[in-house]
Amino acid sequence: MKNDERMRTKNVLPLLIEFSLPAMIGMLVNAIYNIVDRIFIGNSPDLGSVGLAGISICYPVTLVLMAISLMVGIGGATRFSIKLGQGKRKEAGLYMGNALTLTVILGLVFMMFGNLFLTPLLQVLGSSEQVFPYAKQYLSVILFGAVFQCVALAGNNFFASSEES
Repeated sequence: MKNDERMRTKNVLPLLIEFSLPAMIGMLVNAIYNIVDRIFIGNSPDLGSVGLAGISICYPVTLVLMAISLMVGIGGATRFSIKLGQGKRKEAGLYMGNALTLTVILGLVFMMFGNLFLTPLLQVLGSSEQVFPYAKQYLSVILFGAVFQCVALAGNNFFASSEES
């Protein structure tokens, strides 16, 4: 059954759950990634609490990265869904392409400026001298993967909005 038929015939609650589930799974995977990092780093005899502090200092940056991705993904997927509902598949494809292109560009900009201003960024976030080297090393790895994380989070919204599931 196509989405437009389901939207007319199904109750709102099951539809809400169905269309929210992919986004919730994406955010859950992101949270699990952070939890697993904390487990391994917290149990490392060399890192322990200093390593955990380094991850904690970097977490706001990952949240901003997630927010940017979701902003573009949700906005683009909304326009994409509207055009699909109107039967304008070509325009819907343009919205998806533009949103994913913007996501890649913003991910690259985030990666470049994040790495360029890594030291002042960590100082603003409150990194101590003891925590700084660990936070810097961790955040530089996160920033180099920013493009992929952005595309995954934004693309998740288009997956949920596609015409046929």
